[in-house]
Amino acid sequence: MANLYGTIRGANINPASDAEIFYNYKEDRASSAENVFTSLDASYLQAATDDEGNVLSGVYSLVLPLGTFNRKGIYTILIRPKEIETTITDISVLEAYPEVKGVVLNTTSNSDLGNISDFSGYRIEYYDEDGNKTDTARLITSSNFCEPVKVTVTDAYPTSTRYRLTNSSSNSLVFCTVTPSSANSFNTNALPFIGNVGQTIHIINTKFSPVLMEIEMVENDADTLATMIGGDQIRDVDNATITTYDHSTKEITAQYDYFTVKNEFGTPLYEAKVKRDTIDNIDFDSVTE
Repeated sequence: MANLYGTIRGANINPASDAEIFYNYKEDRASSAENVFTSLDASYLQAATDDEGNVLSGVYSLVLPLGTFNRKGIYTILIRPKEIETTITDISVLEAYPEVKGVVLNTTSNSDLGNISDFSGYRIEYYDEDGNKTDTARLITSSNFCEPVKVTVTDAYPTSTRYRLTNSSSNSLVFCTVTPSSANSFNTNALPFIGNVGQTIHIINTKFSPVLMEIEMVENDADTLATMIGGDQIRDVDNATITTYDHSTKEITAQYDYFTVKNEFGTPLYEAKVKRDTIDNIDFDSVTE
């Protein structure tokens, strides 16, 4: 349709600093194993490119390491924005604008915080004294390096330690404004909660939404099943074995012993086929030529 413009775009992320990967393994759906997720190196999330080598924005592929994903069963994988745990250094206002209230963070409290150049767009999630995540979350609308300033309070704002914005990145303190942080028009005397000094919080980027996927590792896929059913075979009459080969490569895919089960009078009752653990190497071409 004419005159309509899209506003959604794929996000470019640095998996090492922006993403976290966790996985859980169960042998089957009826397994009573604990629902514990183990972390996985985010470098296994790799950016996708087109046939000319250009990065496709917002498209990433997950490379599963064989050393981890090597068992039959069900793997549940969570890919989420990276959560950085820290504490609130101060809740205060700006020296020049005492009506602007914000959250003060110390970037040296966590090495991951020091790698963020701008906190704008990040989300703050709060934790109570018992370490449980609360339902309150705030979005950071602006951030700037700052330094504390002692002032003599002459206005209605109770904070005596305020902050002055500075362009020097050598200062580890960052003043962040969040939304909402001002009173609404219905109750002008109540300010929204934006945190307490010393409270544990998580800083989370909002570049993408969490992704939860399930991967089932099986012994056979559609190709191997088709090979088992319609693949080339050699029946060794002397050794009573059946060997199945891949049609294109002529490599052995499976080998079975076959035999007839008889009763005490020598009457055939059953024909059995049992998969062999030790495979005899029978070359397909040398037998059929």
